[in-house]
Amino acid sequence: MVALSSDYHYINQIETTIKSIIYNNSNVKIYVINSDIPQEWFLGVNSFLAESTSEVCDLKINPNNIESLQTSWDHISNISWGRIMIPQLIKDKRVLYLDSDIIVNSNIDNLFSINMQQYVLGAVPEYFQPASHTMFNSGVLLLDNQKLKKDDNFIPTILEQAKNNLENGDETALNDYFKNYYSLPATYNYQIGYDLMCYYPTVNFDAQRKNYLQKIEEVKDPKIIHYLYQQKPWRFGIASRLRELWWHYRMMDFMTAVSHTPATHKHNLFTMTASQDIENLEELIRLLPGFYFHIAAWTEMGWKLLRLQQYPNVRLYPAIIPPMLEKLLNNTECYLDINQGEKDKNVINFFVENNKPILAFDNTTSLTSKDTNNYRIFKKTDINGFVTTLKELFNH
Repeated sequence: MVALSSDYHYINQIETTIKSIIYNNSNVKIYVINSDIPQEWFLGVNSFLAESTSEVCDLKINPNNIESLQTSWDHISNISWGRIMIPQLIKDKRVLYLDSDIIVNSNIDNLFSINMQQYVLGAVPEYFQPASHTMFNSGVLLLDNQKLKKDDNFIPTILEQAKNNLENGDETALNDYFKNYYSLPATYNYQIGYDLMCYYPTVNFDAQRKNYLQKIEEVKDPKIIHYLYQQKPWRFGIASRLRELWWHYRMMDFMTAVSHTPATHKHNLFTMTASQDIENLEELIRLLPGFYFHIAAWTEMGWKLLRLQQYPNVRLYPAIIPPMLEKLLNNTECYLDINQGEKDKNVINFFVENNKPILAFDNTTSLTSKDTNNYRIFKKTDINGFVTTLKELFNH
């Protein structure tokens, strides 16, 4: 899920960011944290998205709660501190926060399955700083929101700092709080706009200049583009990198963005079960939006499985009939041997005999790796390894 935090003064930029996300991604819920954007705007945008799998949500915060908060630059509104409220406003386990001077120029599904290890926050280091420094840019933040919700000190500590005139606003406060963070690949926050600073004749920025230009050259295919400093592409008389790309999304209408939503091929995974207990199933469904999970049973299914139909990449087949099972077996590329209880040996043997991959957890396995070269067993806690292997198998 993606979160923005801005006000009506920046509505053109908000729309541009949203259209770039929708154009390159599907099944996205975009939260807009704000105090003054009219309801009619949200209704209008969502009317365009009605036939898509995406949605824009209105998250209002009381302007009186942020009026005393300070920013470091005149063009930045104090609503920028709204990102601090994400753990309080949003329920999703993982949230990607984006500034509104950003466009998303690629599919970003992989961000939501990155193993951030013990870190609560993932970010890209500032390009315009000496290579030896570790300050991150706060315009793109990947949050383990589940962990952050448990941190009772986060919101009050940052908001208290926000009352002061900090060197670089929320970025200073967040860097002070998160001394350690997960360093995301530089392509996920391609920070352009410092070119004039690099060549400014009266100030010595040698170390910053070298690191900035090196990062700019290293990133060949930027996925998230961040227009920083004063080189904003919407400003008159400014010649900035990738200015025309921002205007490409700016002038695009919502229907064009929606109609281009990638209809990517979803790979088909299959599980035949006699039990409602399927190891790590719901988490796998969330982490693998590019895969269809086909789950079949010879009997009717209970609510524990039926409720999974809320996910667009789940297909259930209760009381399946043999012709439908045969069709599924022929169209499925991989078997997930992850159900508890009784196994259907005929189904599993079909995948063995047809040399199709089978993945299992160590507490659900019905075979051994000696039975077939295509059988892979993972510890039940190694969900990330399971997900990574599936993606590698299908070059996803």
